[in-house]
Amino acid sequence: MDDTVTGVFFCAGMMGSSIPFAAGGFCQSGTERLCEEEMRRLEHLNLSSCRDLFLLDKKAAEAVQERAKSFIYAVGITFRHPEICASTGGVLGNPNREGRSSEGTTEDIGNGFSMFSHPGGPGVVIRGDAETLEPLARMSFNGLKGGKKAEIAEAVLRENAVEVYMILTDGTGPDAEGILRIRAGRRNIRYRLP
Repeated sequence: MDDTVTGVFFCAGMMGSSIPFAAGGFCQSGTERLCEEEMRRLEHLNLSSCRDLFLLDKKAAEAVQERAKSFIYAVGITFRHPEICASTGGVLGNPNREGRSSEGTTEDIGNGFSMFSHPGGPGVVIRGDAETLEPLARMSFNGLKGGKKAEIAEAVLRENAVEVYMILTDGTGPDAEGILRIRAGRRNIRYRLP
């Protein structure tokens, strides 16, 4: 798979009236607009009354899976819940597969993509082998702000000549900054939740 068949999509908005979010990812080339439209529908998801950390991410992941099409290879969503002070607010992976909580491990997620996810972030998807992500799996990210986590992950990816990637950090919690970075070919998206 080369860059010409990997599309990139991105959108940002508000879930309900109080939860800012950003969503993006990789898809089949030519389907970017449709993917953005599907993810923009997350604006109708109301999580403002939910206070359970696990349930927040689970509901967000389920909403993404409901909107997922077979041509979406990987998606990431970061969001900031204004009334929660613990680490949560990030979902990453292949939405056409069963989701699970971050375990600090690497895995193949299909369509030539692999993923690493650390509780609280960073979560990283690359086009390439899961072994390429092993240096991240050996690192500790505890106590670092989201922006620093993203910087470290990006540096490791550059050292390993990874050219197609997505980096995500949680948007809710004490060290959260809600970072979403996507790079593929000429597309270079760098977003931080407001």
